[in-house]
Amino acid sequence: MLKFILIAFLFLTIFLIYRLVTIYSSKKNFFLIFSLAFFLILISILLIFSFFNKNNNDKIYNSPKFDGENIIPGFFSDTKEQNK
Repeated sequence: MLKFILIAFLFLTIFLIYRLVTIYSSKKNFFLIFSLAFFLILISILLIFSFFNKNNNDKIYNSPKFDGENIIPGFFSDTKEQNK
């Protein structure tokens, strides 16, 4: 559901930027148009990155271990590994 809302918001911002550019281009108000378009694009990109970064926040880091002969490297997992 959140992906759908995010994609809809992205398409809405692209459409609004297109409409602003086509409507106000005859008035020669380019600074306002480009600054508004820049901030809308920046906000949509930040929302996309924040959405995709939430998937990795739930991972638990298991630290490296030494079992007497080999070093077992650390890794990310969904569960905490128990010491043996």
